[in-house]
Amino acid sequence: MMIKHALFIGCLALLTACSNMQISVDNETLQPCPSKPNCVNSLATDSHAIIALPTNLASLSKLESIIISLEGCALVTITQSYLHATCESKIFGFIDDLEFVQTPKAIHIRAAARTGFSDLGVNRERIETIRQKLASKQ
Repeated sequence: MMIKHALFIGCLALLTACSNMQISVDNETLQPCPSKPNCVNSLATDSHAIIALPTNLASLSKLESIIISLEGCALVTITQSYLHATCESKIFGFIDDLEFVQTPKAIHIRAAARTGFSDLGVNRERIETIRQKLASKQ
């Protein structure tokens, strides 16, 4: 029984450890992901890579309506070429940041947990859910 408690505490510490993520966009370029596996970025070329959204499928206004429909997600900022939203996990209340930057060729994505080492694939899964919802709107 003591081992189970130690494992649970160790896993919880792993999820909540580490510093906050910084979000920002500079000249339509999203910040890179940290070395931790709690972030995806369409501008990355490593394990954090995720495919950008094509502009013929997506627009920031379509993304806005989808994000509003996702449980725990809220819009923070939306401009002509940038969208920032946050999503809060149900159980622990962890906050993830979603950022989208529209360029002429694609909408680039960055989704990252603010805290913790790993997000257990939640941000990648959330982006794929958004991608599926966009495809079903066509």
